[in-house]
Amino acid sequence: IVLLDMTTREVYNLVSTGRIVISEYSEEFPYKVKVIAGSPAFVQMSITSILEALPEAFALSPNYPNPFNPTTHIEYALPSPEQVSIQIYNLLGQRVASLVNEWQDAGYHQTAWHGKDQRGRLVGSGVYFYRIRAGKFTESRKMILLR
Repeated sequence: IVLLDMTTREVYNLVSTGRIVISEYSEEFPYKVKVIAGSPAFVQMSITSILEALPEAFALSPNYPNPFNPTTHIEYALPSPEQVSIQIYNLLGQRVASLVNEWQDAGYHQTAWHGKDQRGRLVGSGVYFYRIRAGKFTESRKMILLR
């Protein structure tokens, strides 16, 4: 029987470990652990498959489709739980829309932009930028809206 810490990716043997201290805890975000029980081979296979499904690094993928009308999808990867912000900007650097602003669990995520500003109004054709901020990670990409 093992406990897998989904934040630190540490594995604790619950049979031989007397006490486990979880030090990376936040009131803002649920702390996730998994308990795996079974034969040693099953436990090891389960741990491997769970950890392989988690990204190793932050990433922001190109939006698709690009150019787009009316909707585009943005995918990103988080190797650890983070406060995530995804914003849309026009060529003048003005914020057009906020797509994500919340704590998210480690893993692969996706959001969509429907070519609308914060008030729900359609924006015009043109070049826009989307930026992700997750912890210390920041990256921007360009996209084209064709109406």
